[in-house]
Amino acid sequence: MKFLARLEETSASQDLKARFALSAGRINLDDLHRFEVARKNYNRIITDYPRANRDTRRRALIGLGNTAWLAHDGVSAAAHYERAEKISMEKDRLGKP
Repeated sequence: MKFLARLEETSASQDLKARFALSAGRINLDDLHRFEVARKNYNRIITDYPRANRDTRRRALIGLGNTAWLAHDGVSAAAHYERAEKISMEKDRLGKP
């Protein structure tokens, strides 16, 4: 986790920073069951890295939905999933989703 945090901190682009935060969120949620830490990782992608690619932002919203679902907050989970669903997966002008 420290390695991912350091990579996120030292990366030059928002896209790379967001990808490292996404990886940390997944590990915290799926492997370590640290739900609050995972939520912070996913929220950071949405709030701090608005220029990250759409797929990464979409996956962060899905992670937030999963975190809410595991906390038995179906209303919040549904809201995050709906936000994720609204992100177009068409390729942008650089060919990335």
